[in-house]
Amino acid sequence: MTDITNIQLVFMVVASLVPALFMILTSFINKLKNNHRKEMYDHEKKMIEMEVSRMHYEKKLYDLTEKLSMSESRYNDVNHLLFKSPLNSDNYSEKKYSAVNKNNFIKSMGLNDDDLVVDNKLIFMMTPFNPIFNDDFHAVRDVCSRVGFKCIRGDEENITGNILPHIIKKILKARLVIANINGRNPNVFYELGIAHALNKPTIIISKSESSIPFDIKSHRIVFYKNNEQLDSNLIDSILKIVS
Repeated sequence: MTDITNIQLVFMVVASLVPALFMILTSFINKLKNNHRKEMYDHEKKMIEMEVSRMHYEKKLYDLTEKLSMSESRYNDVNHLLFKSPLNSDNYSEKKYSAVNKNNFIKSMGLNDDDLVVDNKLIFMMTPFNPIFNDDFHAVRDVCSRVGFKCIRGDEENITGNILPHIIKKILKARLVIANINGRNPNVFYELGIAHALNKPTIIISKSESSIPFDIKSHRIVFYKNNEQLDSNLIDSILKIVS
């Protein structure tokens, strides 16, 4: 009887401790969950703050670059390679464009022969991936749509990893490319250089300033002060290339 009584006592003690142990374990698990949630919240908050900060300073950089290139000498200094490019010459013939060969550079991007086939209804726009340039893109897209083309840009698809092969594929696929050099974004200039190297028909758009003389314009560069002016000038440039 004594052994049985002792066992019963032990069982009763253990049974009485189970709720307390359960509460302690539950509290510990909840604390871990709360700490994890707080860490996730702090991480997401930090990422959002960093993105807001990045966009803020990126806009400041664009504004500063715009101011630095407002005078004629500074503007020419920033864009002299574009103005002197043979692709901007009035003597340049559209008939010189030919099919792109699959060279080592294209092969290194993992592109195949199908990627070299041009979509005659596609226009690819090179533009900074910043909301301040959305109005420019929408204006260009509307113009392209009215003359029977589909205009896209590089950030409209979710791309993981290296985005460059995706950009080059769109450049190759497009009938022509439009480069927005407002903000003097280095990615846009890099993509523009690739388009020139691939011998793609190219239109450059840039907001004109009162200090920039019109005699530096060419049929390859469309200057504009507002979307209405971009609308009319861009249509003419597109039709000259595709007609």
